[in-house]
Amino acid sequence: MAQTLYVELRDGEQWQDVAGAFLQWCYGQKHVRTDGCHEGEPGGPADGRRYAAISVPDHSRDLVGYLREWAAADGREIG
Repeated sequence: MAQTLYVELRDGEQWQDVAGAFLQWCYGQKHVRTDGCHEGEPGGPADGRRYAAISVPDHSRDLVGYLREWAAADGREIG
């Protein structure tokens, strides 16, 4: 099982851009090297923004908190 969060995409970005930036942040800020997330089912809020669906497996639960922390620090909405 996994938990999916929807992270706001910026103009010109795709899923791999957001996931890559997040994973680099994990390594640089949290000293965690992991590939523990994958692309989830597209979706997110219907608010006119584009979102990347990032799924975190249950065995990597710390990444959910890190993803929320990174998104807030980077000024991205989580849907």
